[in-house]
Amino acid sequence: MIIFDLGGVLIFYDDIYYYSYLSKKYNISERDFYAAIQRYYPKLYKGKVSNTAVMKLMARKFGIPSRDLKPEKYFMQHAKLNRELIKFAIRLRHNYKVVILTNIYSGRYNSAMKLIDKKMFDEIISSCSIGMMKPDKNIYEYTLKKYNAKPEEAVFIDNLKENILGARNIGIKSILFKGNTLLFKKLLELQIKA
Repeated sequence: MIIFDLGGVLIFYDDIYYYSYLSKKYNISERDFYAAIQRYYPKLYKGKVSNTAVMKLMARKFGIPSRDLKPEKYFMQHAKLNRELIKFAIRLRHNYKVVILTNIYSGRYNSAMKLIDKKMFDEIISSCSIGMMKPDKNIYEYTLKKYNAKPEEAVFIDNLKENILGARNIGIKSILFKGNTLLFKKLLELQIKA
């Protein structure tokens, strides 16, 4: 079983670009906006609060018209697919179960699914739909259980060190994503080929 993260691995995009855009457009502190919105991340990513509700709070706090807070529009304009890795992941399905495991809120999930065809993967497990987030061990155990897999039968790929450590703590072989070339090399070392 091969488990891929979505953002920063299969799709390149960082919300910091959006915060920077807002900072310039409305002359607000990028750091202050990030600090304010970050407070809501756990509830947002576990599906306990909607992105619309959080954006309304941000609009009120920073005096920005809520109609101008459109993070998904910005995401759709600036997100880039890691096409090489997606094609590789699709080829892996000939020999492995290939799953995406992502910390994501529902609005971003809906946007990302316009870029990625769900049928290309065996499953996409999103934090907002199951109420758990990486690096909590429960989300990795949930993923393994869905496929009746043992930790040693899985490989997890993520761009965040804390998520890698979370998976390793329960015995999943994990690779910190630092680009396709290095990833392909590490997978070959594990004798995983597409």
